Amino acid sequence: AWHFEYCSRERTTQDSNPVRLEVMREEGVTKSNEKVFASVKQMPLLLHNREFLFKNVYRKNEDESIQVATNSMPFNEKIDYGKRMSTIRATTKILFTAANIQNMGDIPQCKISFNQYFDFGGFVPVGLLSSKMQSSLKAMENLKDSFQRDEDVDKFELGRLADIIKNEEQEYDDNENQAIEKAKELYEKCNKDKNFGELESPDDRVKMKLVHVDRESLVTGVATTTIDASVEECAAWVCTDINSRETRCKIGKVKDGLVEVIIENINDHAQYYLSKRDLGIPLFSHRDFRTKVIWKKVEGGIIIDVSDDTYDFKTSVKGIEASVHTIWYFEVLDSVGEIPQTSVTYTTRVDLRGSIQTPVMNIIAPRFLGYASTFRKTFEKTKEIDAASRLQIIEKLKNIKEGSKKVFDKELENIEEKEKMEGAFPLSDTWVKIEGKGKGCGKTTVKVNAVLLETVSYFWDFVSRAQQSTTGDVERVLEKKISEWEMVVRRKQKLESA
Repeated sequence: AWHFEYCSRERTTQDSNPVRLEVMREEGVTKSNEKVFASVKQMPLLLHNREFLFKNVYRKNEDESIQVATNSMPFNEKIDYGKRMSTIRATTKILFTAANIQNMGDIPQCKISFNQYFDFGGFVPVGLLSSKMQSSLKAMENLKDSFQRDEDVDKFELGRLADIIKNEEQEYDDNENQAIEKAKELYEKCNKDKNFGELESPDDRVKMKLVHVDRESLVTGVATTTIDASVEECAAWVCTDINSRETRCKIGKVKDGLVEVIIENINDHAQYYLSKRDLGIPLFSHRDFRTKVIWKKVEGGIIIDVSDDTYDFKTSVKGIEASVHTIWYFEVLDSVGEIPQTSVTYTTRVDLRGSIQTPVMNIIAPRFLGYASTFRKTFEKTKEIDAASRLQIIEKLKNIKEGSKKVFDKELENIEEKEKMEGAFPLSDTWVKIEGKGKGCGKTTVKVNAVLLETVSYFWDFVSRAQQSTTGDVERVLEKKISEWEMVVRRKQKLESA
């Protein structure tokens, strides 16, 4: 229907050419499965615009597929455009075929075939014809975008694999078991190694470090974080994201550096994975990472091994073969309310080979650790977790029978020699007093659009994610809980030198 209705509002707004219209016929001249259209294609300076007059006809085949055929109308038929137009009549033939394929859950899927021939008439440079053909074929991209449900498809694939990981037993051969054992060995070495260098992370909730395992020159990067999802969902995300529609949309984009991805499924727990990457360094060749991905349940969690493999991928242009060994280790943590929590350790060692020296490679390698931050943000449920924590505090506040006799507000009520801060916080009244030698005190009053207990619970929840992100603290730690309503806390802030 989308292709047949050539002059729909959606398709008309996507067309920058001067004319696109449906030619109305007298009743009985055309059948219900036919429509006639006219269009004028813009041509460069010194060339006449090209006029197309054609008929679309659709039919349903015995195999339930649907075809739309496009054929040019006779040259002797003229169209009144309401003004004189100097054009050359061009011709075209198109066969569009749509066939249903297996659904992705409740998401319908169909396969499209689009074949086109055209004759622009007269003399037209080959380069221009190629450009016009590409522009015409772009209609299929517009069709895909019009119905795209990439996010829903990726979620379905993730859920399907997560269910398999959780509920279906897997059988592993000797090579797979050996690969998992090697992954455990590298993970444990990196975990126990005390000679590491802290790496500044762009994500406050992802810790990064660099380790030289067994004193080798090649660096191994380690990233740790907590994911707001179950271990099964985490493992499924890693295994499906490498071939997700979201990832495939990044292919060819300079900032992502992804040139090609090929996946060959072996079984439910293993797959061959080729990724061709642009290092973003001028004059350097693309790097091919040829790997095998295996997941396996272990005590307390799940481990995924991504390591080099000799599988022969059918790729058009081969780059320099690089080496990588990546381990994902997922451990079950206590849930926060109804939200599962998983401790994630991402360990990766990359050898880009070729003419790249080890020091340069050790600078490039940590970029791969940024994937852990992308992973964390995909499942982030900060608002839900903080809300659940505040609800628990509110319930405890409601049951307070005897309060503390300590009073603090009078100490800050009348600050002598205080100074009002203009614009410190929007819609707030802020006063401060600087005593010198790093000491000072202050007071802020502000109206909050929330009930009393909810506001109190927000401030009492010292280690909430909201407090961490809004205060800019480098570290917020609950040192000691003395009682339900008394605790010792520590916060660390990074101050800029004057």
